[in-house]
Parts: sequence; structure tokens; C-alpha cells
Amino acid sequence: MLSHTNPPSARRRSTVRPPILRVPPTETAPPPPPQPILPASQAARDASLELVTEQLGWAPVSYVDDIINSMNDLAYKGISSFETWLEEYGLDEEEAEKGLAATETLFENNIDKQFDKFELFVLQSIFVVPTNLPIKLPHYEEVEFGVSAADEANADMELEEVRKRIVAARYLEQRLKVELESTESRRLALERMKRDVDHLAALNDDKAPLSETYTTLLATLRNTRTLSETLRNRSQNLSIHSLIAPSPDDMENVQSVIAAAMDRRRRKQEELARTPSRRRKSVGGVQVKSAREGAEYAIEYRERIGVGSATDVQAWRELLEEEQHV
Repeated sequence: MLSHTNPPSARRRSTVRPPILRVPPTETAPPPPPQPILPASQAARDASLELVTEQLGWAPVSYVDDIINSMNDLAYKGISSFETWLEEYGLDEEEAEKGLAATETLFENNIDKQFDKFELFVLQSIFVVPTNLPIKLPHYEEVEFGVSAADEANADMELEEVRKRIVAARYLEQRLKVELESTESRRLALERMKRDVDHLAALNDDKAPLSETYTTLLATLRNTRTLSETLRNRSQNLSIHSLIAPSPDDMENVQSVIAAAMDRRRRKQEELARTPSRRRKSVGGVQVKSAREGAEYAIEYRERIGVGSATDVQAWRELLEEEQHV
């Protein structure tokens, strides 16, 4: 008789589902945040980048550049250590240089490729302001964007008034500076005058009495004035004849002087006629070649004899005769 054994029964899964706890929403629960909408156009991305730069105080690009520069420094340090290991290992110098150049090129290419992706990700996904996120910077807290045109006009008028007051205040300040400098110069001048007055007050006037000095000076002035009036009256009544020939004796003396001068002239003329000359003159009875030559000779002749021409002497005599008749 064969025995029949039942196989072990499989474990049954419970068909009873656990209860679902449903928490009713409360009024104080915050609404879920909206999904960020990143800027799509290049202009929107540039505006977002400017906003982030203004808020942070430094450009996000400089942050990415610092990371890339740090990575390049680490790579170059690793390549330098690898070069030292190659020198210690004793490989061929040419093969070591080729391997080192290939390793450096591989490092640079991979770093540039990977960090270009990193730069795009950081600038487009991290340092970015979603377009549906309202942001108000601290320096815009008191700015009202709902201002009307009338309010702007009133603000412009107020600014113009303030500007005029500022200009007037500057002009007044400049005038006050000029007046202050002028007052200071006058003060210094008055101080110098005060010192001079004090110095004069300290002097002694015992050397000469002022009353006697003034009396003598006034008398001298009166005498001088009387003398000047007398001379003026006498000069008005004088004539040429009274100055030149006031008496017959003086007239005879003048005539004798003229006669002596004429005699001296005649002797010099005779002496000049006997003296040979380079040029023959018309005065000695010889014809001259031109009027200019005659004038030059006449000047030389007058200088030699020391007197004027006969016409001058005749005019002098006529003047004396007219004075006698007057």
C-alpha cells in the first residue's frame, strides 16, 4: 500500500488591505509651490543672469571660472608628478615626452569637455530666476510701480525746486566766501593802520613847535606869491628892444660886434680864396657844376667863417631898426 504524502502547502498572502489614512486638509496648510518655469529665450536668460549678479554682488561666471581653474591646477600637479615618476622609472626620454604630452592633451580635452557641460548646467539651472517667481530686491522695497503721470509730473516739479534751491545755496556760499576774504583783508589793513597810529602817538614833538613852523611857512608862501605876480607884470610890459638894446650904448656895442664879425668874415673869405681846394665854388667867383654842389659848398663855407650869410645880418639890422621906431 502506497502511502500518499501531501506536499507542503505554499504560504498564502493576506488579501486584507491595510486601511488608507486620509488626513483632511486644513486651512493653515500652505499650498504646494509652483513648478519653476525657466527662461527659454536668450534675452530672458541674460536678464535673469543680471538679476542674480545684482543680488549676489558677483557674477556667476566668475564662480564657474574659479572651479575650472582649480581643476586645471590639480591636473597640472598630477601631470608634474607623473613626469617625475617617468624620470625615476628610467624610460626612454623621447618615449617619456611623447607619453607625457599625450597624457596632458587627454587631461585638457576631458576637462574642457566636461566643464563646458558643467558651466551650461550651472548658468541655466542653478544661477537662474524662474520667470514665474516674483522677486523684489531690497532697494526696490519702497518703490511704487503704480504711479500715475500726474504723480511723476509733481515729482519732477519738486525735484526742479530742490535743484534751484541747491544752486542758490551754492551761489550764496560762494558770495559768503568772497565777502569773508574781503572782510579779512580789511581787518588786516585796519590792524596795520592801528599799529601806525599807535606808533605816531608814541613819538615826541619837542624838536620844533608846530605853530612857529606854520607861521614861517605861510609868510614864505605869501612872499613867493607876491614876487611871482611882480615878475608876471614886468614880463608882460617888456619888449624885444628893451631886452636886446635897452640903451644907445648897447646899440653901439651891438653894431661894433656886427662890424667886427663882418671884418672877420671878409678876412676868412680872402684866406679861403687863397687856399687851394679840390672843388671850385661859385662863391669865390667860380662856376659850380650843380645846385646840390653849390649848397654843399655854402654849408662848408659858413662852418669855416663862423657867421651867417649877409642876408642874416641884414635881417638882424632891420629887426633892431624896427625896435627903435617902436
